[in-house]
Amino acid sequence: MRTNEGDSVVTTASRTGTLSSAEMRVAQDELDTVDRRRFCANMLPRVSRTFALSISFLPERLKHPVSVSYLLCRIADTLEDSPNELLRVEEKVQLLGIFRDSLDSPHMPDLNRLQCAFDKNATADQELVRRCDMVLNEFHSFPESKKSCIRPWVQEMCDGMAEYVSKSSHPADQISGGVETTDDLEQYCYFVAGTVGNLLTDLFYDERDIANEKHKSLARRFGLGLQLTNIIKDLCVDTAGGRYFIPRDACRSVGITQEDFFEPDHAAAAQKIVLSLVARAKEHLKFALEYCLGLPRTEYGIRMFCLVSMFLALKTLALVKRRSHALGRGEGIKISRPQVYRTALMSSLIARSNLLCQLYFGVLARAV
Repeated sequence: MRTNEGDSVVTTASRTGTLSSAEMRVAQDELDTVDRRRFCANMLPRVSRTFALSISFLPERLKHPVSVSYLLCRIADTLEDSPNELLRVEEKVQLLGIFRDSLDSPHMPDLNRLQCAFDKNATADQELVRRCDMVLNEFHSFPESKKSCIRPWVQEMCDGMAEYVSKSSHPADQISGGVETTDDLEQYCYFVAGTVGNLLTDLFYDERDIANEKHKSLARRFGLGLQLTNIIKDLCVDTAGGRYFIPRDACRSVGITQEDFFEPDHAAAAQKIVLSLVARAKEHLKFALEYCLGLPRTEYGIRMFCLVSMFLALKTLALVKRRSHALGRGEGIKISRPQVYRTALMSSLIARSNLLCQLYFGVLARAV
């Protein structure tokens, strides 16, 4: 009787009474594969419910590769995003380098150092880092065509994060984290999300060769729009954790400093900065709409994956605009779960119609 996917080889061979060493290796490989896939599937909703929901819309050929890609990016993000009390700047840069190199080869002699970066699994993200061998081994089991869609973009992400972390270690940038201008902020957004847009586009069209250069260029703007939205809604949380994403030149333009941003006496000036960032994110999302409408209508699952993310970002920006006065009070700016599901339902109804997608985008954009 077969009890799970990994038992088929063992069961078949046991009828002969013995297992050869080759059959044992095959059986172990199958068991390892099942364990890795189960780990990735279970970990995904623990580190991002919204992304897990979006992935569920993808066609079967993409669900697993995109899930593994997201977990790889999340590992890098966890290293870069950790408070300096947990990981010193030098450690972050070194660990990002180890993780980057681990994508080149399945033989990872320094991986133990990465897995021991955190003393305990205080969060799901930290547990993911401690078990990163499961994700990396699954990545290395992919065919080269898939790996070549993923590897360069995750490595560029690691390089960019290391650069950003290094900048923030300089005394002049201790407060700004290297973010002097809005362009600096968007360069950071590219490293952590624009690269993801490129990665996903490569995976979407792997072996299909139907994405043109214009479509690929839109992927960057899509990523910038999503990441800038995330940064805006989390400004208070990030600042409390010592991560300043408010550009210094934007503060100077309204006569305040970064340290003044959340002071009650400067609420009006801070609100101007927030609204200017919201307008910039909204502009990027217009290009995200163009990206979505350029996807073949036959690729319903990919359209759904992209539309849900874009529409949720627009709703988040609208919520930020309505509550920008409350950002400094530590109040959460977060779309409710019912809103998430309503957005997914609406997307499912209009995904195949460019006109309806444009109209719905217009309705949401007017609230921003």
